[in-house]
Amino acid sequence: MVPSSKRMDKIVTQAENIKLLNHRDGAVAEQIYSIFQASYKVEAELIQAKEFPPLRRSAQDVALSPSKFWGQSDSNGLMGIIEVEQELALLQISSLAIAPRLFRKGIGANLVNYVLSNLDWQTAQVQTATANFPAIALYQKAGFTEQERWQSQEGTELILLSKCHDR
Repeated sequence: MVPSSKRMDKIVTQAENIKLLNHRDGAVAEQIYSIFQASYKVEAELIQAKEFPPLRRSAQDVALSPSKFWGQSDSNGLMGIIEVEQELALLQISSLAIAPRLFRKGIGANLVNYVLSNLDWQTAQVQTATANFPAIALYQKAGFTEQERWQSQEGTELILLSKCHDR
């Protein structure tokens, strides 16, 4: 089935609204930090974490990060961010954060699909809490599968998901 032209326009527009962010710029780092804080507060509640390390990151930590950050924006500003690190053929998704008012609108899937489609990688990995069912479902829908589980120092059960590139 061929998508309607209206649907195709929406897909193109979504990809056009995803840009590499200059996280070294203080104002951009503050925007990323703001979305991280709002999104990770919700995640911490969802997984019932008393101590949640992502909430300890500052805007300065973001600005100094060796990672790359892509963001999806609209006329109202930044809607979501994906943070990735690449080492040789490994693509590590370090963070995926969406403005809470925009949860379940497809922004997370857009960002994941964008980096998987536009970056060079052989294996992609991501870790999250086993209680973060929405994130696990998003990654599984993108073709990630469970590799292992373990307990963090804070007592949160984590899961590692990975995907091999289909060439």
